[in-house]
Amino acid sequence: LWGHSLGCAVASTAAAAYLSHRDSKQIFADGSTGSLAPLVGLILEAPTSSIKDMLISLYPQKWLPYRYLWPLSWNTWDITKSLNQMARWRDESGSEVTGPVSRVPPIFLLFGEKDEIIPSYVPGQLERCARSLDLSIETKEVAGAMHTEAPLKRDGRKAMVQFILNNTSR
Repeated sequence: LWGHSLGCAVASTAAAAYLSHRDSKQIFADGSTGSLAPLVGLILEAPTSSIKDMLISLYPQKWLPYRYLWPLSWNTWDITKSLNQMARWRDESGSEVTGPVSRVPPIFLLFGEKDEIIPSYVPGQLERCARSLDLSIETKEVAGAMHTEAPLKRDGRKAMVQFILNNTSR
């Protein structure tokens, strides 16, 4: 799964939901059954940590009402909450789960040094959260990259391709 910016929260929420399906057999629309496709990695590109943090970073002025609207959102899209759910699933399932959902996928955190949207503390905050939960995480800060440029610059693209190859060539 690969998410960019707020899409990172969507991707991490999807990964947590995917892992919560302990039964690897699925019933498809035509009535046939099959296994889930394996989830071999989670790429978080220029991640925002949550709707709340995104609104505060986009609207830092305390007099603007937008920064206070996050409680009205039906979903807060919180990456740290998803990371906690993945770790909880891992801890609760132990070794009883086998097949494509038997492990929490490794995480690749890609971000730009000069990201003009996401506050500079967010990637470090997410990395510390993942490490504290004993989740596998790699990070890459791309020098000179802005919000949408990390995978476009040679450095970021090379690191991302290497992460994909490392986790898909088995």
